[in-house]
Amino acid sequence: MEANTALIPYVQKFFEYDPLTATHALETMDEDEAVQILIALPVPVCVGIFHKLQIEQAADYLEKFLQKNLYKLLKKLSLTGVLQYL
Repeated sequence: MEANTALIPYVQKFFEYDPLTATHALETMDEDEAVQILIALPVPVCVGIFHKLQIEQAADYLEKFLQKNLYKLLKKLSLTGVLQYL
């Protein structure tokens, strides 16, 4: 499920206003939905979130976060451009 980008500023304000409660809410969400929110938020906000997550939860989110971002990057890269560096 893609994050509703119109709601991202409100989600960001929630994390800035009450980071502990917002992080706990994130931990109760479906993992894929939580990762979509993390991807949509600015990096400084994500860093603050990761500092408050339980270690196991942070590791799970980080793994999926990296996989999804890597997939997006690879989709945008030209295959011929990539092959010249292999």
